[in-house]
Amino acid sequence: MNPTGYEYTISTDRLWQKNTRPINLFCNGVFLDGNYDHEFDVTGNACSSEYSGEFPYSEIETDFHISIFSKYAAGYDRENVISVTIQKWGNAINIPFNNADGAGLGCQRQLGGVN
Repeated sequence: MNPTGYEYTISTDRLWQKNTRPINLFCNGVFLDGNYDHEFDVTGNACSSEYSGEFPYSEIETDFHISIFSKYAAGYDRENVISVTIQKWGNAINIPFNNADGAGLGCQRQLGGVN
């Protein structure tokens, strides 16, 4: 759920992973995978490709994701629910770097034969 980031990947930079909200005079975008409250890290350079934002859920995209998740997953055990994201490139399932079980930043499971 990143329409501005997706458009930016089409028009400007195919490897762009953030949204495109202006952060300051020189930098745009928040890395949405890091904009959740679990192990949120407010430190960092706003121009970095992994900048997580000013505070958890600061971005309209993550706020929307949580509101939809809360609406439809209200009756489920939230400790055992996952959210899957579909990336625009690569043949891997990415484990979110804010994963509660501590799987770690950048962990991936490679998928064989997926194009």
